[in-house]
Amino acid sequence: MSHEGNGQGEPRTHQLSALRGLLSAAVDLAGEIADPLLDRLVAVFRKLPEEDREVIVGILEREAESRQVGDATAGATGLMLRPNPGARLYVRVIAPEPVTEQDKIIVASARAIRMLHKVIEPIHDRWRMAMLETFRGLEPEERAAVVRFNRDMLAMVEEVERELDLARAGEGESAR
Repeated sequence: MSHEGNGQGEPRTHQLSALRGLLSAAVDLAGEIADPLLDRLVAVFRKLPEEDREVIVGILEREAESRQVGDATAGATGLMLRPNPGARLYVRVIAPEPVTEQDKIIVASARAIRMLHKVIEPIHDRWRMAMLETFRGLEPEERAAVVRFNRDMLAMVEEVERELDLARAGEGESAR
């Protein structure tokens, strides 16, 4: 069946070529949409309560961005990110934390502060690069929380230094 004699050979070839391109794009799109993991993700998303969806999507976006930053800086920092198969998106809330849990957190924090310089000092340059990348990946409110925390820590250290200075000054006067 030849269309050469009707004078439409060139436009018809162009139309068939355009149709092939369109069909190829449709097949590619269908292949992406037919991804079984995407199907599972959409099914799980639909099971989430509507009020949780925005938060969950934000978490996934942040983690995807963190992974991209981690991959881009792995060579310089030596740090890599891997999925945590045991991670949870929901916090179990039963009641306010018992005082004993808070005490454990305080004791663990005090131990960490005492050990911090010993652990970080030998790897300070790598640690600094990794922390800068971490801070770049934080949301503005998370960076602001880090600033508040560190200002509070500095204020507490300065308060203790003033107390110790006063105590030393008092000892010096009593020795005279």
